[in-house]
Amino acid sequence: MQTGVKYLFAALLLLVAVVNSKEVYLFDVELPEPLKGDVIHIPGVNWELGSQAWIFLVPVEEGDAVYALTGNTTRVRVYDARRVVVAIPAVEPPKRKASAWLETPVGRYPVEIKKPERGIAETIASSLEEVVEVLKQNGFSAKYVGKARLVIETQERQPEGIASTSGEVIQMQTSYPATGTTYTVYGGVYFRQVRIDKAGSYVVPPIAQGGLILCSNVPNAAFIGYDAVEMYIGAFVKGSYSNVRLRIEVETYRLSSAGINVYCERTGVLRFNLVNKTRYYVQYVNASASAAMPMAVVVRVIAEPTSSTYTLNVAVSVNASVAYRRTYTYGFEMSQFMSYTTGEAASINQYVSRIVLGPYFIPDGIAYGQHKAYVSITTRPVSGACPPLAVDMNVNAMWAAYRQIYPYSSTSTSCLYFVDLSAPVDAWTTSWTKSFSGGFYYVLRIRYTTTTELPYVYSIAVMPHEALRGWRWAEVWRSSYNGRIDSIWEYPHSTAQIQILYTRYPPQEGTIGPLVIVHGLFTFNVHATTSSDAFFTMSVAGRQSTSLSSTPMKRFEVVLKFSRVVAPQGRTLFLDTHYVQPAGSLEAIQEPWWLFWARLAKTAVDFAVALLDIGRVASLLYTAISFAADRALDTAVTTASLTRIDNYTIKITWQRGWGDNAPNDKVHLRVRIPQSVYYSEATTRVVVDQLCLEYVCYSPGLEWYIRPTSGLLYPSIGHPRVKVWMFSGLTDARSGWFEE
Repeated sequence: MQTGVKYLFAALLLLVAVVNSKEVYLFDVELPEPLKGDVIHIPGVNWELGSQAWIFLVPVEEGDAVYALTGNTTRVRVYDARRVVVAIPAVEPPKRKASAWLETPVGRYPVEIKKPERGIAETIASSLEEVVEVLKQNGFSAKYVGKARLVIETQERQPEGIASTSGEVIQMQTSYPATGTTYTVYGGVYFRQVRIDKAGSYVVPPIAQGGLILCSNVPNAAFIGYDAVEMYIGAFVKGSYSNVRLRIEVETYRLSSAGINVYCERTGVLRFNLVNKTRYYVQYVNASASAAMPMAVVVRVIAEPTSSTYTLNVAVSVNASVAYRRTYTYGFEMSQFMSYTTGEAASINQYVSRIVLGPYFIPDGIAYGQHKAYVSITTRPVSGACPPLAVDMNVNAMWAAYRQIYPYSSTSTSCLYFVDLSAPVDAWTTSWTKSFSGGFYYVLRIRYTTTTELPYVYSIAVMPHEALRGWRWAEVWRSSYNGRIDSIWEYPHSTAQIQILYTRYPPQEGTIGPLVIVHGLFTFNVHATTSSDAFFTMSVAGRQSTSLSSTPMKRFEVVLKFSRVVAPQGRTLFLDTHYVQPAGSLEAIQEPWWLFWARLAKTAVDFAVALLDIGRVASLLYTAISFAADRALDTAVTTASLTRIDNYTIKITWQRGWGDNAPNDKVHLRVRIPQSVYYSEATTRVVVDQLCLEYVCYSPGLEWYIRPTSGLLYPSIGHPRVKVWMFSGLTDARSGWFEE
């Protein structure tokens, strides 16, 4: 054997021996930009994760924060995806040429940035100690080496996966979507929680309507759809276990047909160690795999004992984020969403370095939008002056914006600042959030620019503003695979949503009471239905809460403006109202059982007064009392009304009666008109001109669209009739396949 070959062979043996020792280095790494789902790879290193490093998100700071709406103090961890902890095998840096590298205390490691080889994208940990513990549970001995820095040779030669300074955004503007434009939209695939207390394999069931089976040969398959370009799965593990190895198994499928049945053909299977608060990259879901056939996924959790004596009692939650490519073609595939928030000034009177706003809902199908935070802060002067404030805005784990704020006004006793920051809805943050099925929340980090003293805050007020606004795709169907409108679009499920979050003191003058929090969600749907006369539906959920109690909403009102005559030929619009039960079923809103008998008794008394013909004064007195009683009885009934303001505008009002003690906080309303009357070959634009929840009103100008009703516009049939909407679950689903 030649000398050079012997030395090379010895070096390889040494490398294998070191890796097999399962010792890993930990580095605290500063990144120029977040990795956004990609990971660091070290060419020439091979371990359980291939050449990739294990990326951990850990807090950059932890401490008290003030909730802006109420003034309450809470403990928060602030993350920054530009600061990560990186675990790699404890080996000498390989000698490889690369355009980027990790500059570490133990040498320079060559770096490539690309998708994970072995699934794990990132793990969220509360501290470096938790990182060490996670690695220990997975068989690794961790050694913290120190800080490291990702160095890029030239900006022109950035490794693939490192975003530019602006980052990958889903566009910041909230203007109208442009026809012919292709968007990346983010939807979710949702699963039910699984409880595990003994060894075995457990299928994680998807959230589906009525136990619907997507594929006849594969139970519990969750629909992904066409043109899915990327998929991540997020996992939470709660509980305790010992002497057990937990794994997650992901099977991907393509849907195919044999006659009328839909079958699933497996395209791949991936197995990962199940780690709490971890996202996994599913490589078999990509544009080429989902271009010709829609895809589906099955998720399992496997518990394998490593000893004859083990303990196991965990609950596993799994959700997925899927990125789709969609081209806006027909003018009705997208609608708007928004979160509106405002609040009374909350008294603080303490030092503050962090302010929390939200949470704000995260709709499915986000194409583009904007985050916004707008608060007023009144502080105590510092040495008689009001220095500028430095403010960072974090959206979940992602730093989003920075701004220096100068005082709006100042006196010898106070400084007033208006903090107004905005940032585009970011693709990585959206995907990361949907993987864990959470919402958006904002953390404002504040400090002075000229002194290290913390701001002493007298009060904080959330100014009226749209904290989140943008456009969302209607559903997960592809745009158009052959240039024609598919017949599935004849009954789309297009959803527009408005979240309301505000605080108010009781509106009555002279009333002293606790701060009231009102939280509601308005949802407008144009959706498939078996009824021929459905026009659109509206669902409203809301509660009013104080520190002492929480009650369902009592009143809401909505004014809608249409771009065409709302009820042609003077036809009547019908309104059906139901409560939504916790299980999702609808229950009619009924009068209290005693109201009929109360009305009957009152009628008898009225008749007796008229018959006896008592004196005029007494009669007038009774008439007033009778009228008051009649009004009181009427308000005992929960009412809903639809009023036509003009040919293009309607108003829907719902009022809970004082005799309605139902605990329901969700109301579903359906507006009906004969489809034969509402025939249209053009898209109808609907604008939410005004809405009120309880005693606060807002004019959002939110837009959504009703598709053309002409059946001649939908000649093509090419999608499987398995409808899965992007609002968590299957609706009006049919298992079948119809080709042209």
